[in-house]
Amino acid sequence: MFHAKAGDIMIHRPDVNIRVKNDSEGVHLFMNIDLKVLGDVDFFQLYPLKNIVTLRDPERYESSFYELFSLWQQDHSFREVQSICLVFSLLGEIIGSARSNPDIVPLDLLKGKDRFRKVITYMQERLHEKITRNTLAELVFMDPVYFSRDFQRIYGNTPIAMLKKLRLRRAKTLLENSNVTIKVIAEQCGYYDQAHFTRAFHEAYGQLPSEYKDSIHDTKLLSGVIKD
Repeated sequence: MFHAKAGDIMIHRPDVNIRVKNDSEGVHLFMNIDLKVLGDVDFFQLYPLKNIVTLRDPERYESSFYELFSLWQQDHSFREVQSICLVFSLLGEIIGSARSNPDIVPLDLLKGKDRFRKVITYMQERLHEKITRNTLAELVFMDPVYFSRDFQRIYGNTPIAMLKKLRLRRAKTLLENSNVTIKVIAEQCGYYDQAHFTRAFHEAYGQLPSEYKDSIHDTKLLSGVIKD
């Protein structure tokens, strides 16, 4: 049983049953969010929110929510884009509020699919290291075969395929924002064979790392010209 009060956000996961008690009547505002990251992974699997989140600024949140509600009833070409921006603004406020209230009871991350959150975090923090399926399975005390099967059932990728996706996403970010060589970027992302890294990057994004880096550089130059 979770206790909610005015100004709280209640997180209802579609596959998790929770009971919430309110002390008084009031208006409940509902919003359904289906957010995918890394191509096809549920955002709320990677970053599980607490069942009850106390908002830092309930009035601002409520104002933004009604703005979203009003916008969605309109019919114009920018409705969807503006709505997405407002949804991310609301989600950002929820996440920021959750981080500032660590005393609230969190979701049980060891039940159901959230038990693999520890595995994802381990990968993200050690992209430069050699990581095996057995090592990941040990984190959740599972047999490697069963671990791989359950992980793929939940995320749609094997653990090693997910690791590759995280590494390439990190490489893409470094190519966009770093001046180090492609060889160094490859090593920082766990690829100690630059040729292997180049093939993997091209397969994922349709460009060689050098081509992608040059395209980002050209875009920044163009932006600078337009700004001036």
